[in-house]
Amino acid sequence: MELGRGGNPVTEKRKSADAGNPSNAHKMLEELSRPGSIYGKEEGEGRLVTKENVRGVITMNEDYETKFFVNTAEEWESLGVEQLRLSTVDILGVPKLEDLKKGVDFVTKYRKKGSCVYVHCKAGRSRSATMVAAYLIHLHHWSPKKACDYIASIRSHIVVRSGQFKILKNYYCELFSEEPDVLCETKSAAAFKS
Repeated sequence: MELGRGGNPVTEKRKSADAGNPSNAHKMLEELSRPGSIYGKEEGEGRLVTKENVRGVITMNEDYETKFFVNTAEEWESLGVEQLRLSTVDILGVPKLEDLKKGVDFVTKYRKKGSCVYVHCKAGRSRSATMVAAYLIHLHHWSPKKACDYIASIRSHIVVRSGQFKILKNYYCELFSEEPDVLCETKSAAAFKS
């Protein structure tokens, strides 16, 4: 599984490969001019599908955030990639418990096939981190804190807010019919914000 990185990864390699081709010039300019673009469509899809073996994409954004910036479900489908959209409000938004379950089932389905799932939101800090934490809770029977700490050890800029942490606790309790062992230790890790 790959957590969305945010930003616009139109690389120097892509620029040099397309610079001499006038038919690609307008595509490259469109990608470079997209503020907050999650990834450039052609470069991103090529890297994710061919190099990362991505066959599923979980989009945690609301529709308006992605309308012009990322592939539609149909565009992903044409590449052999299934998209699951789990619209969640940015910054303080909390994914629904049912959406966490759908997302975990989606990731599990593709991981069993040996494929990767790309999980993204706009900046890759909160919504996507919450979804990845739910998957780690399911996979490893980790507490919400341990899952979030693990993600923060790899991506130090994540921010799991109190409402998002609470839904992870609810997910854990429903999944395992028990309270997590280590839930409310001091939230000193960089991943936690009120």
